[in-house]
Amino acid sequence: MGHGKGDEVSKVLQVTSSGSFPFRVPAIAQENGAPLDPTAFPVLFAFPIEGSDDPADGVYVAGTWETANGLYYGRGVIKNLTEGRYDIWMWINGGPSASPREKVGTAVVT
Repeated sequence: MGHGKGDEVSKVLQVTSSGSFPFRVPAIAQENGAPLDPTAFPVLFAFPIEGSDDPADGVYVAGTWETANGLYYGRGVIKNLTEGRYDIWMWINGGPSASPREKVGTAVVT
């Protein structure tokens, strides 16, 4: 775990507090019901303590995009977190009228 393309976030990731842990999240974007390529917009991730509200803009960190077989994935890395449970939030920053933010999973850091 933690090598190559990274584990896909399903619900809960088990992570150690030492080192870094890459992951990816499937992303589906639409505009007026039609598919939209989200890679034109920045993808960002935040890792607040589990149960927190949507984090403030300033705590999100930049991710990258991966495209495979016509599917889009936001890629991020979990690092420098102390032991505990953290929510994983993903933000596709498409501007003021289209900036979905969503809790996409949980990281359990041991």
